[in-house]
Amino acid sequence: MSVRRILAMMRKEVIQIWRDPLSLLVIFAMPLVQLVIYGYGVNLDIKHIPFACTTRRHTVQSRPA
Repeated sequence: MSVRRILAMMRKEVIQIWRDPLSLLVIFAMPLVQLVIYGYGVNLDIKHIPFACTTRRHTVQSRPA
């Protein structure tokens, strides 16, 4: 495919999208709605994870309290 043909197809699609208001809604509004939904739905906070810490030093500071 030539660059000229690709540019012509891009131009045709842009004109078609601007003519149809529903296409504009899908292109611009739907990603914003998804950002809001995922922003409230996804929680990346780390809570209540058990862990252990080990050390091979036998000093006073490394003994358990």
